[in-house]
Amino acid sequence: MILTKSMFLEWLDCPGYCWLQTNDPDQIADVRPSAESSWGPAGSEIETLAQQLFPQGELVSGRGQTAVEQTEKYLRKQSPAIFQATVITTGNLMAMADILARDGDGWILYEVKSKVEVDKKRHLPDLAFQRFVFTQAGFKIKQVRLVHINKEYVGDGQAVDPEQFFVRDSDDGLGINLTEPVKEHPDLKSEISRAQRDLGSAKPASCTCRPKTRANHCLNFARFHPDIPEPSIYDITRITTKKIAYLLANGAVSIDQAAALADEAEFTDRQLAQIELYPDKERVQWPRIAHELKQLTWPLYFFDYEAFSAAVPLLAGSNPYDQVPFLYSLLRLDRPEAEPKVIDNHLVDDQQSPLFRRLADSLVDYLGEGESSIIVWHAQFEKMVNRNLSKIYPDLSQFFDKLNGRIYDLETIFAQGFYQSGRLAGRTSVKIVTEHLVPELDYQAGNLAIRRGDEASWRWLASTKPGVGGAERRRTFSDLKKYCQQDTLVMVRIYQYLESGGQIRRGQIKPGRLNANRL
Repeated sequence: MILTKSMFLEWLDCPGYCWLQTNDPDQIADVRPSAESSWGPAGSEIETLAQQLFPQGELVSGRGQTAVEQTEKYLRKQSPAIFQATVITTGNLMAMADILARDGDGWILYEVKSKVEVDKKRHLPDLAFQRFVFTQAGFKIKQVRLVHINKEYVGDGQAVDPEQFFVRDSDDGLGINLTEPVKEHPDLKSEISRAQRDLGSAKPASCTCRPKTRANHCLNFARFHPDIPEPSIYDITRITTKKIAYLLANGAVSIDQAAALADEAEFTDRQLAQIELYPDKERVQWPRIAHELKQLTWPLYFFDYEAFSAAVPLLAGSNPYDQVPFLYSLLRLDRPEAEPKVIDNHLVDDQQSPLFRRLADSLVDYLGEGESSIIVWHAQFEKMVNRNLSKIYPDLSQFFDKLNGRIYDLETIFAQGFYQSGRLAGRTSVKIVTEHLVPELDYQAGNLAIRRGDEASWRWLASTKPGVGGAERRRTFSDLKKYCQQDTLVMVRIYQYLESGGQIRRGQIKPGRLNANRL
């Protein structure tokens, strides 16, 4: 078995899961949807940009032994730089360098990342493995540099200048020099040996995810830890690894067992409320909710963006990974008991910059006058998108600043604990609250073809690429509009339930029918 860098990093994350990937992949749980993987090869695009800084470099296009042979050919040619240089050692270790550039009697190894920050916890083992393997293969690696995106880079709507796009250090060298930290990486050799031993064994390695938070569990956590119930201590809102360690050390894995340790575990107020209300008790502060909602200015507008982010800025004035809207839904409610009116469901149907300006101008037309409250869910996102639009269109910055001042976040009712339910399990996303309060509009039970924001983003990107058209494109645009409008409609129904003081029974909030011609 040959140990690659990817395998080694996966082994560091979880030996058990890596063993399954290597030896018994059919046992791996379904992979969670990934927006990044669905959007396409963003990393490859960034690597290609970095390669432009070495115009005489040669690209290794093969894989495995073919790649090793191509690398050796470019070495014999004395190529000044090799892209995807590949080596396999006699110790069955394999590494591939994004860029290997000659430097006198040695080499500089560049690792290219499509990130705007250095994540040393993740990147140092990555670079240390590559340096170790190339050194074992006989290369003199003089420097190891991490090349990542300059977050201050401002797009101009034209071709990207790679000299400005990537970070340079104080010596004006490409990327960040991590040679010394990489050399000091502890226990690398022993870790590599353990990884080879674990992955080469007929017996599955152990899963090491038990002390981690839910977001850091491997996909097969349930298989490796059948004693963990659903829900469990890992579902306690904002639980830390320190608190998880305390609960596990005291034999607590279920919510009920955590409740028995409430006096000693130093839970936050929000965590205590979740535990005390489990599984289906409620604590609702109707007077506090009424006070919140009375602050709103009528008529009410319910608003939601769908946006995309790209490493290479599409629009002039934007930075890498800025969220840029391609779609919004805007509904107006004139009275608490009224049906909402569709104001617009505005979709940018091409990646042409004038169309994004048209979207921004339409918001000025609809919301430029008056002081009406604008209801959103998780205002941090909508406000960030508005700030991004202010950068892209400075002449509209005053409008978007004022717009942010009119926003009210309906999630506040739940995030601040005015409405608490054991069924929500401490979660406040619009989809979870919808499932609880407006099951008629449940995202999973409905007929939506698109059900997540990240899916909406990559579906839009895929449908607006050159050459995509016809029925598939029209169907995707219709699905996108339905999904975005669902977000605003459920906010209306949740608002109406809260405004009624709970007089409307849950499960009997009418979904309502909006004018289909406006979709």
